[in-house]
Amino acid sequence: MTMEKDKRHYKKYTMGIDIGTGGVRVGLFTLAGEAVVFSTADVRSAIPGPGMTEQEPLDWWKALVESTHKALEKSGIAAEEICGVGISSTVSTLLLLGKDMEVLRPALMWCDVRATKQAERIAATGDPVLKYNGHGNVSAEWGLPKMLWLKENEPDNWEKAAWICECLDYMNYRLTGCLVSSINPITMRWHYDSHKGGWEAGFLKKIGLEDAGDKFPKEVLELGRPIGKGLTRDAARELGLYEGMPVGAGGCDALLASIGLGITRPGKVAQTTGTSNLQFTLLEKEVHDPGLYGAFPDITIPGYYGLEGGQTSSGGVIKWFLEKGFADSYKKQAEAEGCSVLDLLNREAEKLPIGSEGLLMLEYLQGNRTPWVDSDVRGLLYGLSLGHTPAHIYRAILEATCYGTALILNVYKKYVDLQEICLSGGMTRSDLYLRILADVTGLTLHIPRETEASCFGAAILGAVAGGAYEDIHTASQSMVQYQSTISPDAENHRRYQFYLKKYEEAYMLMKDWMHEVSSYSLK
Repeated sequence: MTMEKDKRHYKKYTMGIDIGTGGVRVGLFTLAGEAVVFSTADVRSAIPGPGMTEQEPLDWWKALVESTHKALEKSGIAAEEICGVGISSTVSTLLLLGKDMEVLRPALMWCDVRATKQAERIAATGDPVLKYNGHGNVSAEWGLPKMLWLKENEPDNWEKAAWICECLDYMNYRLTGCLVSSINPITMRWHYDSHKGGWEAGFLKKIGLEDAGDKFPKEVLELGRPIGKGLTRDAARELGLYEGMPVGAGGCDALLASIGLGITRPGKVAQTTGTSNLQFTLLEKEVHDPGLYGAFPDITIPGYYGLEGGQTSSGGVIKWFLEKGFADSYKKQAEAEGCSVLDLLNREAEKLPIGSEGLLMLEYLQGNRTPWVDSDVRGLLYGLSLGHTPAHIYRAILEATCYGTALILNVYKKYVDLQEICLSGGMTRSDLYLRILADVTGLTLHIPRETEASCFGAAILGAVAGGAYEDIHTASQSMVQYQSTISPDAENHRRYQFYLKKYEEAYMLMKDWMHEVSSYSLK
C-alpha cells in the first residue's frame, strides 16, 4: 500500500456534484453517509426556438466553482479531509468540442427535442440495436438524434468538432484534464453495448453517423473508476480543493440516485419521484420488453443489467390540479387553520375510502411512457357525481399514480422477484401517497435518511474512487440508511386489485377513442 493510499483512510468526507437543468449542487457527506452541507448555484437556459433548450458549458463550471466554495465555507471542512468526488448529471446533454477542447456551440440540453424528425428516421430503421428502447419510438432527447441534427443543420460545426461528448464528460475533463466517457450515459442513451464491443458501426452508418464514432471519447470507464490522476492543479486552485483529489466516473442523475437509495443487487426497485416518476431495477439476465428502456449491461453495477421505466405525469398532475385552482374552495379553511391547501387535501383525502368513492383516473395528461408507450392518450376522470369534492379528485390522482407504478412493476416482476421499493424525491413527503403506494403494489417501502439521492449517489462514487470503500456495493450498503419503512396492509392490497384491474382495462377500452379525439382536436 502506498503512502498516499494509506492517507486516504484517514479522510472523513466525500463530495458529490449534481449538475441539473437549473443549476449545480455540491454536497459534502461523511463516509458513514450523513449529509453535512449542500450548496447550489443557478445556471440559466436559453430557448433559441420551439423545442430547443441550450446552456453555456462555461456556466456549469462557474456554478461548480461558486457552489464548491460555498459548501466548504458553510461546512468548515478542510479540503484535505475529502477523500474523493463524483458527478451526477443530466444525460443526453450534448457538446461539440474542437481540437483544442474549446466549446464550439452551446450545449443541447437533455430536454431539447429539435431532433424529432431525426429520431423518427432512426426508429424507422428497425435495427436490432433499438432493443434498448423496447423496439419502440426513439426519443428526440437522446444522443444520436441530436448528433444527426447537428450534422445535418450545422455542418461547419460538425466538421470542426474533434469530440462529441456529454455534459458529464466535459465537466470531468475540466476537473482532471482527461476526456473519457462513463459507461452509464452512453449505454443508457447512446446505444453503447459493453457486451458487444461498444458501438455498432453498421448501425451508425445506417443512420448517417458513420463519422461520429471517431469523435467519441476513446476510453469508457465503469462507475466509480478513478479518472486520470485526479484533480489538476488548475482545477484544484479554482475550486479550493487539492491537486490529485480522486474523481470517480459518474453518470445519469436518476440512475446514480438508485445507488444513493441502496439498489446494488436485484430484488429492489428505486423510484425517484417528482414531476415525473422513474423506476429502476437490476437484473441478472438480459431482457427487452416493449415500453421499457434496457436492459442495459453494466450500467450501474458490473455484471448486472439495468431496467428503466417511467411515468411522464405524476407529481406534475398534482401541480396542475393546484395551479389551475381546482382546490381553491379550501383556501379560506386552510388560512384559518394555518396550513397549506395541500396539507388540507391530504387530511381530507385520508378520510376517504379506497377507490375515492367510485372515482377512477388515468393520469396521462402528457401521454403514457411505460408500459403503453402512447403519447397520443390524455387524462381521463370517470365516476364524477355531485357528491364528490376536490379531496376526492386529489385522492384519485394519487391512486392513479400508484396504479401506473404498479403496472410498470408488474412487468418487472416477470424477470425479477421484487420485494421492496426505495424512494426519493418530493412525493416522499406525502404520508398518504406512501400509504397508497404500499397498499396498491403490495411491496414494502423504504424512505432513506438522505433524500438528495442523486448527489448522494455521486458522493458514494467519490468515496469508492478515493479508496474509502472497495466497490460500489460495499459503499452503498455501508452509507445508505433508511429513516422509515412502510409495510403494505394485506386487506387494502386485496381491495385495491379491483381498481388496478379497472385502471388497466380503461386504457385498453378507451385508447382508440382517445386517439381519435386527440387527432381530431389537432385539425
